[in-house]
Amino acid sequence: MNHDPQRAFKKYQRTEDSIFYFFQQIQDRFHHKPTKSTIAAFIDLSQAFNRVWKEKLILKLDRLGIEGSMLSWISNFLSKRTIHVNFNNNNKSKTTRIYQGLPQGSILSPILFNIYLNYVHTFIKPLAKIALYADDIIIWVSKITSLMKNTL
Repeated sequence: MNHDPQRAFKKYQRTEDSIFYFFQQIQDRFHHKPTKSTIAAFIDLSQAFNRVWKEKLILKLDRLGIEGSMLSWISNFLSKRTIHVNFNNNNKSKTTRIYQGLPQGSILSPILFNIYLNYVHTFIKPLAKIALYADDIIIWVSKITSLMKNTL
C-alpha cells in the first residue's frame, strides 16, 4: 500500500490518524518473530508556516507543473508582504516587511505548506517510516532484535 504520510488539511483526516498509523505499525512489527523493536522521534517544527522558504516553494510549484499566470499569481501572493499590529483605537505598530513564511489565515497557505513539506518523506524512506500532520512529524525504524543470551 502506498502510504501518503501527510494527513493535515485533508478531508476526513485528523491528528489522531497519524498516531493510529504509527501505533498500528508498532503492533504489526511486535507480532513478527523474532520480535522487532522500534525507535521513534517525535518532531514539532517550531513556527513552521513562518519558516517556509518562499523561493524554494515557487521552485517546487514549477516542478509540479504549475506555471504561467497561476505561478505568477502565487509568487505575487507570497512576495512583498508586510505586517503590523493594530492597538489602542487605530494606533498601529511600525510596518515590517516579511521575507519568508506563509500568510496566516489564508485558505491557500495550508495547501502551499503541504506542497512545501510534501517531499520530506523521500529523504527518510526507505530507511525509516514517517507520518506527518502539518508540522508534526513522527519518524521511526523497526528492526529485528536478536535473542541475546544473558552473558553476565
